[in-house]
Amino acid sequence: MFLTLLSQLTTPLMAAVCVWALFRGHWPERVTASAYAINWIGSALGEDRRPLHHGQPVIMALDLAFLAVLLLLTVSCRRTWLLWMAACSLLAALTDVLGALDPDFSQWSFLTAYYIWSLGALLAFAVGMAVEGRKPATLLLRLA
Repeated sequence: MFLTLLSQLTTPLMAAVCVWALFRGHWPERVTASAYAINWIGSALGEDRRPLHHGQPVIMALDLAFLAVLLLLTVSCRRTWLLWMAACSLLAALTDVLGALDPDFSQWSFLTAYYIWSLGALLAFAVGMAVEGRKPATLLLRLA
């Protein structure tokens, strides 16, 4: 899990956003942070690193379950960031499905696409935590 520089940089960032959401967020943020942490830990434990293995069934199942949690949260509460996070998670899950279906899909392409969508989901979560519950005028004054 910590084999690349990008994963070494983004994992503490993801952990910080999840801890922030657990302690400062409301129930949707806490549920999302818990599901995100479970998905990350399960992905680290279930990753298959055999050289000729293509597709990651455990990671795909965890990503689809995480997507289901995000979709349920999206329809049950009014948070715009959840919609963006669910969209990025859908694209990450589709990258998993493509990696499982197409043996010619290169590892480099898979990791690049997966990181882009994972970072998009993390960005949506972090921005949602920063913006949620603030009035637009207050937010603009804080940013200025």
